[in-house]
Amino acid sequence: MTQPIASILHQETIRRLSGDGAFERGRKYFDDGRVTGVERKEGSVHAKVRGAEATPYAVRIWMKDETLAYSCSCPQGQDQAFCKHAVALALASVGGLSEIAIAQRELPGLDREAPAPLAKAKAAEPPQRAPEPSPRPNPQASLADSLRALSQEDLVVIVLEAALDHEGFRARLVERLRRR
Repeated sequence: MTQPIASILHQETIRRLSGDGAFERGRKYFDDGRVTGVERKEGSVHAKVRGAEATPYAVRIWMKDETLAYSCSCPQGQDQAFCKHAVALALASVGGLSEIAIAQRELPGLDREAPAPLAKAKAAEPPQRAPEPSPRPNPQASLADSLRALSQEDLVVIVLEAALDHEGFRARLVERLRRR
């Protein structure tokens, strides 16, 4: 079974794949909001990344045989390099919902700390061992009961992943955080 992309994609892994120069340029692209249309599918993430050219580059990162695979339509990506565009997408995947993190930090009355999974994802070192999963909810229980059976961390991860995958949900979540 292929492991989830999030279990291998960490900032230190990204830096090792790209090198320091491409990592810093990719971080700037990510910080400048050049990553658009992020879509996640089981074991992969893809998006468009605006570079220096008018046409954005198509970037994809996925799991292949328990390792990380990647592609980018830029010249460096065509040479199988983990380019700055791949770095920007990887950071978007790791950093996740910058809108929510910004809302939490900047809006009055909101918790000023980033969500725990977001902070963990930004840690320089990958985790040594995956955390123990929460007990599986009873499939006969209602959805609400099933959600109540999950740990808070598991719920945060589910919400963040859903917000990354669904723009309307992300907008409602950010709006609700602003009203808190």
